[in-house]
Amino acid sequence: MNERLKNILSKRLHLGLAVSLPLIVISSAIFTYFVFLIQPFEPWLLDEVLEANGAAVIFLNFLPILLTALTIYFAANNFVLSAGVTGFIVVALSVANRFKIVFRQDPLTTWDFVLGAELAVIARSFSPRLVIGTLGGFALIIAIIAVAMVFVRNRKMSKAVRMAGLVLSLAAAFVSAQTVFSDYHLYRNLHVSGNPYRLKDQFNSRGFLYAFIHTHITSEITQPTGFNAVQTSEHISLEAERTALAYLQRLETESVNMERHPHVIMILAEAFSELALSDGITFANDFDPAYHYRRIRDESLHGYIVVPNFGGGTADTEFDILTGINTRHYRQMAYSYMLITREFPGFVSVFNRLGFHSQAMHPGYAWFYNRQNVFEFLGFDNYMANEYFEDAPTRGGYITEEATFDRLIERFEEHLELRSNMPLLEFVITIQNHGPYDEAKHPNSYTIEFDSYPELSESDMDLLRTYFYGLADIDVQLGRIIDYFRASDEPVVVAYFSDHMPLVTRGILEAHHHPPENSPLMQELWPFIGDFTVPFIIWQNDAAAKLLEGRTPEYRTNDRTLLMSSFYFGAFVLEQLGLETADPFMNFLSELRKKIPVQLEFAYFNMQGERFSYDDELHDDVSFYKHWSYYRLFN
Repeated sequence: MNERLKNILSKRLHLGLAVSLPLIVISSAIFTYFVFLIQPFEPWLLDEVLEANGAAVIFLNFLPILLTALTIYFAANNFVLSAGVTGFIVVALSVANRFKIVFRQDPLTTWDFVLGAELAVIARSFSPRLVIGTLGGFALIIAIIAVAMVFVRNRKMSKAVRMAGLVLSLAAAFVSAQTVFSDYHLYRNLHVSGNPYRLKDQFNSRGFLYAFIHTHITSEITQPTGFNAVQTSEHISLEAERTALAYLQRLETESVNMERHPHVIMILAEAFSELALSDGITFANDFDPAYHYRRIRDESLHGYIVVPNFGGGTADTEFDILTGINTRHYRQMAYSYMLITREFPGFVSVFNRLGFHSQAMHPGYAWFYNRQNVFEFLGFDNYMANEYFEDAPTRGGYITEEATFDRLIERFEEHLELRSNMPLLEFVITIQNHGPYDEAKHPNSYTIEFDSYPELSESDMDLLRTYFYGLADIDVQLGRIIDYFRASDEPVVVAYFSDHMPLVTRGILEAHHHPPENSPLMQELWPFIGDFTVPFIIWQNDAAAKLLEGRTPEYRTNDRTLLMSSFYFGAFVLEQLGLETADPFMNFLSELRKKIPVQLEFAYFNMQGERFSYDDELHDDVSFYKHWSYYRLFN
């Protein structure tokens, strides 16, 4: 046996520098081809991209692979290890990017490696066959590398050659990072097939690896153009004086009662949407998973908010609403709560100054998104998380909506007993209808019968069936909590809104996620905001309506569709309470919303749907908003 092994090993291939270097170039070219091959786009798109961008896009994705392979080769003096490790990294990143785009309509970025728990949730969406196949593929790659390392060896290089090669490779990598890969104008001038402002289309058109590296290198939080701390502070002081005067004038108005405030219940409903209201969806057997939402919406102020993410990123929507700062202007962070590292003024602190008792509740882990610390910094008096739901029932893997609302009612009644003369701010984040929406989440979802026009694939029908099964539970609890507060003598305002669209496929979105026909503004903006637009309602009971008479805007009949970026929503809620002038920043947001209702990463839109680029001369108020936001975060 030993003789046979020696005989096999004696036939090992020994490679020298002259052979290894061409092989590294060839293998790097193959990996580059793989990067484009595995991107989730139609085959014809690659031809379009290559025709428009030529050899440049190939070279920009080939260069980092080549430099990585050369660095490993000279460091280890081993071609197999060089090609194997480089190939494994390229394949792993490309596969992860493909999955993230398919399931979240967003490409892979370096910040995603911080979001392990969030990625684990996405991974649950994969079928067992896909998971096993992917892991099996990686295992095969590792096995091939191991076998190749046994039979392929490299002749020993001199230390001088290895050191020179390593230094040159690292130097080339450093220089290219500082020049080619950080060149914003080069990146921007490459053709993009699709929406040039959408990150997914940028990655697909410019090549995942180049776009991935460029995004990482250039992702630094920088001061807004023209920012001056002293001038911004002076401008803020003027706004504070103006707002204080407006608040005093309101207090002096005889017809307005500003001494008492209603209780405010903010409910963020996990993955809530109006998909069930689509004209193309017809349910059988009188099933209606949006029955209560429909009836409550008709008696409420309602509209839509444009949130930061699709299919996930709940905390970013929370950040927008609770701080009034636009997550989209700080995409460099893995999640925007990372910006909150100290006591921070915002939506909650306004209520605290007005004498409210503020508390938050979420049946998820307290540490997730660092809520246990962030909520304290934002001003909540207490935060009830997963540990307080230890014996609560679950459904689809998460604490039920019913258990969450049971606890909400208990906390409301406890508050009335302990603080009978103090208004309550309760911020509730639900979790039951969290994805993925596979058969394992709701095994009985097959009982939901509905027709779709246009027709959907069988897998899309199954996904929607599971989503609607859970949505029906959510709808029942919405009806229950509203009817509970309707019967209360205590004045209560409920703001019910979604964090993001559910994690559904592009086919479902194109078939059933459309803008309201009575809103020209939403029709105009839909190509930019469609994936990120979710509903809200603001409801008040009779006691609250009586208390707020004369304090709130008159357009409660909702004679027009309300649309706004989510960072406006906190100020909008204050406006509905007649309290926007209680804080200068929130008052400024309230006024800015009426002129610039939507701000994205790449552009902002006025009430007529006109688009303005941040590269152009900014609207004065938009510029000041960016400066004020930055000042609140970092000064």
